Amino acid sequence: MPAEIDVNPNQPVQSSSRPWDAFARGVRDNLIAEVGGQGIRVAGIVILARMLRPGDFGVYRILLVVSMFVTLFSEAGIPDALIQRKELQSSHEATGWWLTVALTGTCIAGLYILAPLLERLMEMPGMGFGLRLICIPSMLEGASIIANARLRRQIRFGPLAMSEVVAECVFAVVAILLVWFGYPRWSLPGGLAARLSAHAIFILAAAPYVPREMPRVAAARDLWRFATAAFGGRVVTVASGNIDYVLVGRLLGSTALGFYSTAWDCCDSFQRVSIESRAGSRCLHSPRSRMTTRNWRKLIETSSITSRDLYCPSPDASR
Repeated sequence: MPAEIDVNPNQPVQSSSRPWDAFARGVRDNLIAEVGGQGIRVAGIVILARMLRPGDFGVYRILLVVSMFVTLFSEAGIPDALIQRKELQSSHEATGWWLTVALTGTCIAGLYILAPLLERLMEMPGMGFGLRLICIPSMLEGASIIANARLRRQIRFGPLAMSEVVAECVFAVVAILLVWFGYPRWSLPGGLAARLSAHAIFILAAAPYVPREMPRVAAARDLWRFATAAFGGRVVTVASGNIDYVLVGRLLGSTALGFYSTAWDCCDSFQRVSIESRAGSRCLHSPRSRMTTRNWRKLIETSSITSRDLYCPSPDASR
């Protein structure tokens, strides 16, 4: 006669399914946010494209790339190191918060000082104003880095997905209003600053966090190895996915970059709403090989286009 299984009546029967329930909710929230966010983004691009010049979108793309690198160097892989730890202590979170805020302040100070130099280097008038405009919102983003990591560690992807949808709505509304009130040159930089601010404020409201202790060397030592590896991987991914914009903008000008980036965003938005490529990306820390391969392919195609335009002039150029 088989032995009877002893079941504790006080133990919840569905406790083992809770992570899967959270995962399923995360996939659902990510899918809804991706579809909604991409729809709002495409609609905003279509509306603003009829109001602004292509060169404005070129400058905006460089501002977006710079903001991504500011966020990248402000995080320095610390959120990934916090999320992957099996045993997370309050000293780890506090140390991570102090480090990310210090890195954010350093990046923003350097960006504010180097803004005129970057404008001259890219030969895009007005870019320096936009770079300095996004400094304050970038500081808010830096203050929300650990709150964002806490939400991901707790498998609370609903607020993360909603923050992106709200940020896209704020961007579209602010950009259109600035054009409406007669400030077309400020439209896209102002919309980007508003989007960064809205995203950071929403995250901080959903998971407020303020450290109650000072940073510790031991906690930083626990985080640095994984953070360094994660940071290196993200640098490769972000650089390979955005260096083509820098090449097009520097070699062909802001107008060509405006056409290129707008066309790519509209085409890429439909691809990103697919469940296979994006729905569970926040829930599963899957390898980034597919994204990196896609970025390098885009870089090679862009290099061939720019090389053709540089070394194979059109017949009109010889007249």
